[in-house]
Amino acid sequence: MEDPLDLGKLTITKSNVENVTPHKVAVVAFIREFGLLKIGGSVLSPKYRKDFCILALKLIQCPDMEFKELEHLLTHGKYNLMSTHLQNFCSCLQTVYRSGVSALMHCVTSTIEKLMIEQSETCPCMITRSSVLGLYLRRIMLQLDKLTFIQLVSLYKSFCLYYQEGRPGLMIRSLSKEKLDNMEVQSGMSSTSPTMPDESKQHDLSIKMAVMHRDHAFEERQWSRKQAELFTAQQANLLQINEKKALPPKQLQKTIMEIMNDLPEYSDIHFLSFLNCLRMRELCGAQDSLYNCFDRSLGNVAGNLSTSDRNKHFRYAALNRAAMHTQFGHNQLNPDDKAK
Repeated sequence: MEDPLDLGKLTITKSNVENVTPHKVAVVAFIREFGLLKIGGSVLSPKYRKDFCILALKLIQCPDMEFKELEHLLTHGKYNLMSTHLQNFCSCLQTVYRSGVSALMHCVTSTIEKLMIEQSETCPCMITRSSVLGLYLRRIMLQLDKLTFIQLVSLYKSFCLYYQEGRPGLMIRSLSKEKLDNMEVQSGMSSTSPTMPDESKQHDLSIKMAVMHRDHAFEERQWSRKQAELFTAQQANLLQINEKKALPPKQLQKTIMEIMNDLPEYSDIHFLSFLNCLRMRELCGAQDSLYNCFDRSLGNVAGNLSTSDRNKHFRYAALNRAAMHTQFGHNQLNPDDKAK
């Protein structure tokens, strides 16, 4: 039987790639609309600016979420967000959904052009290139530029499925009553325009999306290296300090498998799997995860380690193995280990 761990095939190129996903397109749109409000001269109180920064950082660091989860996060009241900001955000996503690949490209490129390029001395850029948001937007733009047209079309199709499987009207319905009244007045002013062509177009698009959903399986969640590192550190800390606040064992193991699939060279996720197996009192899983963790971590840096560093690595692995057996009550030395 072949060993599933082939250190020769492990690479570190994938970990530095910021995969462009529908969720990341939505995050870019969310940042874009806030920046456009500031450019337009809207007065933003400190509570709106503070909560936007906290939420934007959370969206950048967290793994991809479904559109329903994103809508709930924006509308459940924990963060102070302007109704105008949410309304413009909804309109931006709806435009991308209805207008095609060009609208998706415009959503990202216009964000860079309008928010990160200094127009004049009196009109400085809204987001600096070296800031957290600036680095994130630049990474998304670079990866989008590398996509072929076929890949762009696939991204647009997956965005349509992402948007359609959510509840696009939830966010607008959650706006303040005053904003809703204004929106109703505006919709009443434009009610004389015919709606049948739009409804027909929407129906045709829904049919197309149903066919795409049947014929294609798009990944809704893709983990980047930075997201995986943050998740691993948070969950490992909780498992050792306050286990009740960590994810439930089954849900955590499912997420661990997703990260392993997206980042096969990331060794620390196997140590998180090891801690989760210890929690579940699963000896075989804990032992396999521990071996995979140290085998992969050694394989990734084998050429850069001196002999003394390699020996430290093996001693640390042996110490963790001994701690594992202690957790399971194996207090006597195994006969096989005595022979060694």
